[in-house]
Amino acid sequence: YRRLNPKNLRVIVGVSGGADSVALLKCLSLASKDVLAVHVVHDIRSTEEIQFDLNVSRYTAQVCGVDFLSLHIYPQKEAIERADNLESTARRLRYAALSKAAHTRLESIEGKSFIRKDSIFYTNRNPNAVIATAHHADDQLETLLMRICRGSGTKGMSGIAERIDRSYQCDHAIIRPMLEISRADSEAICSEYGLAYCTDASNSDETLTRNKIRHQVIPILKSL
Repeated sequence: YRRLNPKNLRVIVGVSGGADSVALLKCLSLASKDVLAVHVVHDIRSTEEIQFDLNVSRYTAQVCGVDFLSLHIYPQKEAIERADNLESTARRLRYAALSKAAHTRLESIEGKSFIRKDSIFYTNRNPNAVIATAHHADDQLETLLMRICRGSGTKGMSGIAERIDRSYQCDHAIIRPMLEISRADSEAICSEYGLAYCTDASNSDETLTRNKIRHQVIPILKSL
């Protein structure tokens, strides 16, 4: 983490409520004194799932003693309007929301965690921040295999970058400190600190390419 954020800038942590992001938030709350946990609510999940993920993310932020912010995006609506791919639309809007959060400065009351929703009007821009996401080694392997299947060139074969200084999706640096640890490591960190996390039911949907690679292709490769 310190190699990816050498200036020790404020870190905006994307927290979905899953084991990976919960573990990341816990680790970064120990490594940095200036952390904002951001939970992005999507319109592609049921009301019950949305509320459960939000509650877990908020509670994790409180346990870790960091600020918490929830923001809403509507990828399903926008993908339909633009006749665009839902997954790529959700990713673009998610990074835009994290970038928006990075432009805020929430002043915490000493000893307490600040909790706000996206109905709050923000005025203080804070460009000196980085965004951290919980992509890990399993994501990296799945991404590489997906790109091989799609015939990617050398650029695509480089995989998920540890740090991107700026992209069309986001005007802040994006760092991925967990690329060298596995999904199992994330779950072990959660267990070590007694942290609850959500399990996304869509991760079992093998009609999705990534899940098919995760559940069918990778086990075969590991058995060789």
